[in-house]
Amino acid sequence: MQLPRELLLCVLALALVPRHARVWANTEIVNFATSPRPAIDALSGLLPQSEAWPELSPENAERLVHVSPAPLGTPPADVCAARQGGTGARSVVWPNPGGCPHEVWLALGLDDARWAAHASFTLRVSWPASMPADFYIDLYEPAALVRLVHAPNASLPTPTSSSSAQAHAGQAQTRQQYARIRVVSTGVRPAPASPLDALSGEHVSFVVTLEPLLFGVLPMSLLPTVGLISVVALLAAVFVFPRVHGRLAALAERVRAQSAAEGDRKRE
Repeated sequence: MQLPRELLLCVLALALVPRHARVWANTEIVNFATSPRPAIDALSGLLPQSEAWPELSPENAERLVHVSPAPLGTPPADVCAARQGGTGARSVVWPNPGGCPHEVWLALGLDDARWAAHASFTLRVSWPASMPADFYIDLYEPAALVRLVHAPNASLPTPTSSSSAQAHAGQAQTRQQYARIRVVSTGVRPAPASPLDALSGEHVSFVVTLEPLLFGVLPMSLLPTVGLISVVALLAAVFVFPRVHGRLAALAERVRAQSAAEGDRKRE
């Protein structure tokens, strides 16, 4: 039976899904909500290296990063961490965030006016399957980041209560956050498929993407894909399904007629 032209068009439309909607073989995702919190004016003085961290913003929401992974079998708590109190002590953050070769720090420019209408975001890390690695993503507000580095034994700050929010009403507010991405090797890489892969050495290349979530669940980059699928489904419902249903109904009617004729012959 020849396939209807409309069905072939639907298949072709699905094949034309925008390339930017595709991701690499492996993906790690963190969805999070954000709200204004009191800003720390002296953050650049407490963490001067944070001024040099790359920023993800509406005009630069995607970034290609290269990181040397920690050796196979390294516990996540020991990646880019220092020991306090001798053997058996707990691990604390590396004394110089951003100076460890197994991690990368990124600033999330959530204060940009173009993202002001969005309260939920997704941070996505994508990397090729040819680079076996585990990724650990942690997000920090400015106050939590200062506590992490300068007072690692103290508990992280709790969300601002309504009473403290009133107390900080006159203080500058920010939605700025910082992402810490650590990488641990999980196996032996296959032989390089190209000279470019060989030049990457032991580094893991991955893409970090930050984008708002529509309705708190749908990444904005998937909106064209969802729209395309909706159009294809509508076309299929209007043009393809009636024709397929008509042909199947006609075929079923012929089968019933043949069965009835055979039954009549047997009774004779």
